[in-house]
Amino acid sequence: MVEDADVVAGAKAIGFTTGIPRPGELGVVEDMLVDRAFIPQRYSSAAELASLEDVAAATGVPGQTPADHQVSNALAAAALARSIGVPGQAISEGLKKHSLGAHRMVTVAESSGVRWVDDSKATNTHAANASLSSFESIVWIAGGLPKGADFTSLFTDHGHRLRALVLIGADDAAFREAIAATIPDLDVIRIEPALAVDSGVPRRRGEAVVAAAVEAAAGIAHSGDTVLLAPSAASMDQFLNYNTRGELFTQAVHAHLGS
Repeated sequence: MVEDADVVAGAKAIGFTTGIPRPGELGVVEDMLVDRAFIPQRYSSAAELASLEDVAAATGVPGQTPADHQVSNALAAAALARSIGVPGQAISEGLKKHSLGAHRMVTVAESSGVRWVDDSKATNTHAANASLSSFESIVWIAGGLPKGADFTSLFTDHGHRLRALVLIGADDAAFREAIAATIPDLDVIRIEPALAVDSGVPRRRGEAVVAAAVEAAAGIAHSGDTVLLAPSAASMDQFLNYNTRGELFTQAVHAHLGS
């Protein structure tokens, strides 16, 4: 892409990596995000910008090791900021003050060692893959309109993380096929599609589905688990949109926990 780009004279390519950076790149050394692109001494040293803990805080999982895609996102943002003159010491502060957008890997509650995470925005396999990569022991709430997606790689890559799958959505065939081909012994709880009745109030459509999914997940999850709503599919079969799905999930979690 750099070679083919139509750029002005004097422009330079800046890279980023989750490994140790070369000159002209941002990267990671031990637990620090560092800059070897925007400093005069880039051929012999690196400038510290932020810590992996700062990235974890920015992505809503403080105290945990952030996933590679989260580190990459932080490095890309840092590179863009540095390219317009933002001082290195401001990167850490910016990450610490960052807040995730609604329904994007948002921790909605923690109780008895169980973390409840709303990633309703994960409406495709690529987004769900990133979400699943972020946690070690998962009770996964997934399903919806598959739109021809193949979910096999999600189970192949993350089967070791999954304690159970709580399956929502009107059509679960694609998920069932993927499970049969990868981890057929996975504990799967199917939430009855008929629960998604149109109550006449569009925002409440699918409320019973989410409430049942939360209760099912709560019956499985134990300390150290993350109950993760990362549907990997579109929402419109049972919900008004992904925002509604996430909002109803959050409400159901708080109702279950009595908070």
